[in-house]
Amino acid sequence: MFLASQIHLRKAFFDGENFSLNKIELSAFMPWFICEVPEFDDDSEEPVCTTTHLIGDIDDLAKFAGSRKIDKTYVISPGHLLNQDNWSLTRLKAISSATYQDDEYKSTVYRFETDTGQVIEHDISGLNKDKNELTFETILQFN
Repeated sequence: MFLASQIHLRKAFFDGENFSLNKIELSAFMPWFICEVPEFDDDSEEPVCTTTHLIGDIDDLAKFAGSRKIDKTYVISPGHLLNQDNWSLTRLKAISSATYQDDEYKSTVYRFETDTGQVIEHDISGLNKDKNELTFETILQFN
């Protein structure tokens, strides 16, 4: 979920002037998604423009994909999900999921397949269950 807020910074930091900054926050424990969507006029066969949408949740992405024709989808991965120092932006081909039970806790593992052949797996519980024991089902497929 995105959190939108407006920060009012103190005058002392900006030479006595009031300053406000609009911002949007999103927890970075899951990847984010960017979708490029062609927009058409009523009678047009060619897109008049392409809009870009930032989506922060897999369920929201599934709803969005079900209601629009998406041209391209990208996965934005925080560095800690990839065990790297930098964030990654890669074109997305598919999302799969698998669910498992660990003692009394039920968890889901998401698999993000990219157009470069890279596979990013993320266990939302952080338990990092052995992924070889899981059966993944494709939940979203992209062009």
